[in-house]
Amino acid sequence: MTDQSIMRAPLGARELLARLEGVRSTGKGWRARCPACGGKSDKVSVSEADNGATLLHAFCGCSPADVLGAIGLGLADLFPARLRAMTEPERREARRRAKEAGWAAALDVVAREAAIIEIAGRQIENGQGLLPEDRKRLVAACERVGEARTVLNGR
Repeated sequence: MTDQSIMRAPLGARELLARLEGVRSTGKGWRARCPACGGKSDKVSVSEADNGATLLHAFCGCSPADVLGAIGLGLADLFPARLRAMTEPERREARRRAKEAGWAAALDVVAREAAIIEIAGRQIENGQGLLPEDRKRLVAACERVGEARTVLNGR
């Protein structure tokens, strides 16, 4: 990663990005190799949240704590230091935004998994059987829709 792309990174993400290997800039953030499992492809995604926190996701399955631990950082390093206590209206607004983000993610899951369920349903309707891996994927889609329904119902 070049010094110039580190300088474009939000302050909270700079230290993380400087410690990762194979960092490249993407549309809304960065991708890098996972230091926890030593993957060869860009499996770690880094971006910044609206509140200044650094968002980290490892598509290889490693936990954020494992990724950070492998480069000498901890989960607290992803969050900016709080400068002042939040007021009650600010806390309500933060809770509302978190809820809305959860709803948006749940709706994305429902849309994606509904497509899988629809494809399987059409195959069955046309007299085509489902392969074992297709059945497993259909079961996973149904479970994910159920989890999304729980989020949307506020439970």
